[in-house]
Amino acid sequence: MKIVASLLGIVAVLAVVGWFLRTRTSPSPVSDGASQAFVLSQEDWIRVQSGLPESVQSAITSYGEVLAGEDSQDFPVVLSRHRDGYLVLTFPEKLPAYPFVNLIGWLGAPPGIEGVSGTTGWFTSPATGIRYVLEPDNSNPLGDTLVGYSSTGESVEVYQPDIGLCLSAPKSRLEPEPRLGQLEEISRTKIRVPLEVRKSFGNPQFVITHPPNTQWH
Repeated sequence: MKIVASLLGIVAVLAVVGWFLRTRTSPSPVSDGASQAFVLSQEDWIRVQSGLPESVQSAITSYGEVLAGEDSQDFPVVLSRHRDGYLVLTFPEKLPAYPFVNLIGWLGAPPGIEGVSGTTGWFTSPATGIRYVLEPDNSNPLGDTLVGYSSTGESVEVYQPDIGLCLSAPKSRLEPEPRLGQLEEISRTKIRVPLEVRKSFGNPQFVITHPPNTQWH
């Protein structure tokens, strides 16, 4: 009986240790009903809370100039105003993951352009169909990460240089995705995306690539 009691005690200790390690390394889902916070049928889009239309347009143009390279393909970008007052970027042709994700970060603080900030993007993985909401991580002084949530109910973090993706501890608040509805179109432009970026660079399928809570630096 003493042996059985000892074994049961060991099992109980291991169970507690296992629980502790799981909570340390595997972020818990935010909510079982997180998918209800997303409009899963909606196109990819970016919201810009602050900035004049001409300033946002200039920021998009400068981003395209940085991104462009040999054998590039043009992707149209439509700048509109939402009925709630903020600016919206939509993409008649699905923008690849790398330029889309980095455009969120770029518009959060575009170099040399004042007044443009408050960006949030909604993007659906072309591989899994999982939808993500992402915004710049304001707690990161290097400004090279985004944070957000997935429609499967998990908090995530993105490393912009190669758009590596991992699960993480929550760093932002999950808000319901607004419905686009009828938008007031302001202008149209194009972003040139090189072939390498479209096909293979970074994480083109936008899937989990790294362990939970990866330290990027």
